[in-house]
Amino acid sequence: MSLRTSLARRTVFPLVAATSRWGFWGTVYQRLGELERSQWWDAERIREEQLARLRALVHHAQQKVPFYRARLGEIGLEAHDIRAEDDFARIPPLTRQNLRDHYWDLVSEGWQDRVVPNASGGSCGQPVRFVMDPDETANRQAMTIRHNRWAGWDIADRTGILWGAPRDLNAEISLRDRLVKGWLAPSRILNAYYLTPEQMLQFAQELRHFKAEVLFGYARALLEFAQVMTAAGQKLPSLRTVVSSGEALSPESRKIIEQALTCPVYDRYGSRETGVIASECEARNGMHVAYEDIYLEIVGRDLRGTGRILVTKLNSFGMPFIRYDIGDLGSWVQGECSCGRARARLKLTGCRATDFLIGADGQLVSGIGLSVATRDLPEVGTMQLYQAEKGKVEVRVEGAAGISDQLRGEVSRRLRTHLGDIEISFSFPNRIQRTPSGKYRFTVCEVPGYTAPAAERM
Repeated sequence: MSLRTSLARRTVFPLVAATSRWGFWGTVYQRLGELERSQWWDAERIREEQLARLRALVHHAQQKVPFYRARLGEIGLEAHDIRAEDDFARIPPLTRQNLRDHYWDLVSEGWQDRVVPNASGGSCGQPVRFVMDPDETANRQAMTIRHNRWAGWDIADRTGILWGAPRDLNAEISLRDRLVKGWLAPSRILNAYYLTPEQMLQFAQELRHFKAEVLFGYARALLEFAQVMTAAGQKLPSLRTVVSSGEALSPESRKIIEQALTCPVYDRYGSRETGVIASECEARNGMHVAYEDIYLEIVGRDLRGTGRILVTKLNSFGMPFIRYDIGDLGSWVQGECSCGRARARLKLTGCRATDFLIGADGQLVSGIGLSVATRDLPEVGTMQLYQAEKGKVEVRVEGAAGISDQLRGEVSRRLRTHLGDIEISFSFPNRIQRTPSGKYRFTVCEVPGYTAPAAERM
């Protein structure tokens, strides 16, 4: 450990937390300490804690949230009735359409001036708006640090980031927070909106000079980066671990990335709405559910054990998410993990998958990035971007009634901002074709000579 790293972990981080008191970094520091201890709880304590938090969340929702007051009243369920998981399962799932139709009725009464607005990227084709309460951002940061540590990252490690969400890349922060971030999480970023071989090789050179130790990124962006590095015969000697999230990571992609970057890849599952849901530990045998913040169910399972994933956010009271149907499919990993953590492990068997599209100048444009660019247009509804030839994109909007010319123009303008001067057409099928697993794909690229690997198309 270098002197700088040691100073950051043992002095700067505690000092920043102490001066923050009950502010952001103080909450992160306190919460992180709790999470480092709770990761070793036994199965019975985990179950007891989760049931207690479910009861507290349902009680709050019944008292403060108009949507849940009505919903719980309809089924005649009180918080004290929840003595086992089956009792909680009586509550109907929360859907994306519920979030769109009942946005303000889902915000807790008296919390309207305390919550912060946010929105999902809509990688499944259905962006949604939501709010976060004051402590949730700090709680999410603490959970992310804990799970990053499982993957070999710690405070002050130098990181490279292949990402595309503008709010993550261009967030306005104070000078103090920029200095803190520079000490605690030094990084170099390549915007995954646009990826060309030249940009990726330049980024690789930057990471070598920076001596990056960890690389974070979307699964597909990491795959493209690894393929370019292999073709160029280049390496990143200082890199010791890679963390993949945001998109489906297939075994084939993991193998390609690990061979190119000569270090292990750790998979992670989360969403804008929920934060970290599950992550791989050092054993990399299924993703451990973040049970301190997440109660996860898999319902309607088939003979293979695959079902729809429902997520409940245990510590979110500004806008409770109770049994949220996130639109993904998964199954439980059987047996105990060799790491010794007594928590359920998840395997994704069908999840948000987005292809890159090809821009007017031939560069690859991230599907995740395009979903972010259009997510604040919920009136469009379910949308898919389909590309069968270079220079053209078909915008498929579910519903034969179509959308207004004004809205078509706005969608086209935003897409051309990222894709360049391409031909954009619209179609309005009654139902957009799903994948074999029943998933939407927000972007589909079937240009000859370029297709996503079959294992990632689920």
